Amino acid sequence: ADFDELSQLLNPETGWIHDAPFAISPPLVTMIWVDTLLCLDSPGWLNPALLAKRAWALQAISDAFESWANKAAAALDQKKNLPDSLGLQASEIANSGDASYALDILLRSGHLSPDSPPADEARNILTAAIEGRRLGDMRRSDFLYCGLHLRQHFPKHAETRKVVESFITELR
Repeated sequence: ADFDELSQLLNPETGWIHDAPFAISPPLVTMIWVDTLLCLDSPGWLNPALLAKRAWALQAISDAFESWANKAAAALDQKKNLPDSLGLQASEIANSGDASYALDILLRSGHLSPDSPPADEARNILTAAIEGRRLGDMRRSDFLYCGLHLRQHFPKHAETRKVVESFITELR
């Protein structure tokens, strides 16, 4: 029943779940919701209305991810920090951890292909996020998510593998 109620909060015009009964940004709530649907997705399990809502949400996630990636690429070009916020904007990917989660969802859903130019650019940006971390950074979970998703989706990229393995070794 709770999942059905949450599903009713998805706005078809924006693709985001708004007014969820907990303090999580609409993009993150929506990504968790889509992730759950991807786990439940088996032929015949999801009704057409739910599939349509998932498609709207995937498009919103894709658009927000593209916007974050563009800002992140510009920041890297200017030798600035990657976009990092509390996610207070209703349609904003807040940080590298959320961007990594969005990339994972887009790849697992087939909305994005791992060998596509946008996925490769995202791989480069998230690898740079891990490389650019500061010693003692308190938001290591964002980098850990980046590393796990990069390792899962891009296992054949030697540079990415090296950066991720180095970071995981550092955590131990």
